[in-house]
Amino acid sequence: MKNNNLLFWLISLVVLALLAWGMISLATNNQGEETTLFDETQIQANDHVQGSESAQNILIEYSDFQCPACGAYYPMLKTLSEELADQVKLIYRHFPLESLHPNAKIAALASEAAGQQGKFWEMYDKLFENQTDWSNEQNPIEKFTQYAAEIGLDPEQFKNDLDSEPVKDKVKQDQGFANSLRLNSTPTFFLNGEKIRFNSYNQLKNAIKQN
Repeated sequence: MKNNNLLFWLISLVVLALLAWGMISLATNNQGEETTLFDETQIQANDHVQGSESAQNILIEYSDFQCPACGAYYPMLKTLSEELADQVKLIYRHFPLESLHPNAKIAALASEAAGQQGKFWEMYDKLFENQTDWSNEQNPIEKFTQYAAEIGLDPEQFKNDLDSEPVKDKVKQDQGFANSLRLNSTPTFFLNGEKIRFNSYNQLKNAIKQN
């Protein structure tokens, strides 16, 4: 009987020791993991920003140049940047949904190639205003090069920059931010770090005034 009791206590001690070790290991592993999400209120050094430097509100758009819904929102954002530039910084980030829009990635690269010559927003306008013209092209680079010339870029430099590492890295970075936030559709908007939805310019303007 004494032997059975001794065996029982030995087994109990072993089980308790294993449980304690497991809890310590779990706590140690959790300390080493990154648990914070990407901060949507932080402007990155290479972000494209429209609006006054003193504007207090930050509106970030994750978008796809070939996405029809993004094209539909474009006029609202254009009006916003013209009317409320002193109140809102508008930031565009790339989230090309390539499985749905095969030309979205190359369009994102085209905007960044234009950015290498200081004209990201001019190409942004061209891509959205002519979305239906290039979306179904087998190879839209010719049209993009035409747009580059129209906005005053060096076409040869533009074509070289399309395949450059800084351009690819910027698009990849933005996609990484979108994935870290588990986004699955475009356009997606964050106003001062909070995801928002709006269907009209007035709704957007009211959301900004309430902040």
